[in-house]
Amino acid sequence: MWNNCRNEGHFSKHRTQNTHMTGSLSTRAVLLGLASWAVPFFGSFVFFDSTGELAIPLPLFKSIMVVFFGGFDTWLLTVAFRRIPPTPGAGFILGTLWLVMNLVLDAALLLPLSGQTFPEYFVDIGLRYFLMPIIATCMGSVAAAASSTRPDHVEKEK
Repeated sequence: MWNNCRNEGHFSKHRTQNTHMTGSLSTRAVLLGLASWAVPFFGSFVFFDSTGELAIPLPLFKSIMVVFFGGFDTWLLTVAFRRIPPTPGAGFILGTLWLVMNLVLDAALLLPLSGQTFPEYFVDIGLRYFLMPIIATCMGSVAAAASSTRPDHVEKEK
């Protein structure tokens, strides 16, 4: 009986969902999450002078960081989805992992440098990281829908 169920694919949905979750939490996903924090963090140093003061107006700096962060993280998601089967659930797990990683790394490194309280930091910077699970979930959803409608995945009409 178990062999028949396995051969007929009755367990494939469960196995696929498990693969999405473990793939979303892989070492590679963690390393990409680390890059999603480190590259914008170290890239932002370009905008500070030798005394540690911001060399451009603060609103411009914030706009540049949001655009750079969004673009870079979206690219990282495309890299991640090369090895993780794209689904909304996998995207949500991956985006939430990166959200938590970025908040923890900021709390450990950026908060002491900035002198802000956590509530000040969260309103000023931290809230932006919620884009990660939103964009990742949407990317997973669109990619899953696109792959299910490709001609090589659609059954031929009889």
